[in-house]
Amino acid sequence: MHLPRVRFRVRRILLVIASIAMLLWARSEVETLMRRRAYYLEKAEVHASRKYDSDAGNMCLKDEFYGRGITEKDRSDFIDRLGSYNGEMERKYRAAASHPWLSVEKMNLHINDSL
Repeated sequence: MHLPRVRFRVRRILLVIASIAMLLWARSEVETLMRRRAYYLEKAEVHASRKYDSDAGNMCLKDEFYGRGITEKDRSDFIDRLGSYNGEMERKYRAAASHPWLSVEKMNLHINDSL
């Protein structure tokens, strides 16, 4: 019993090589998206923890207020702004983790503007 003869033509070889290249690219892209998702989830947890700390009043902000003559109201406003910022960043990173192929816009908070 003889095996059927397979002709290796340039077109078939190129198709095989292109198919293998696409599979390797897809695998690396999936790994990149998985790493990006894990990074975004980690960042979301950091901001969730900071929001929890600011809501519970467990923040150590001595360096931010030391020697500036900051009133208690200014301190309270600062902590509220910081808490809302961290809440917004947590939502943003959780949304980015669910869609890791989209880019994430940077969000700047000018905390020290009013201090």
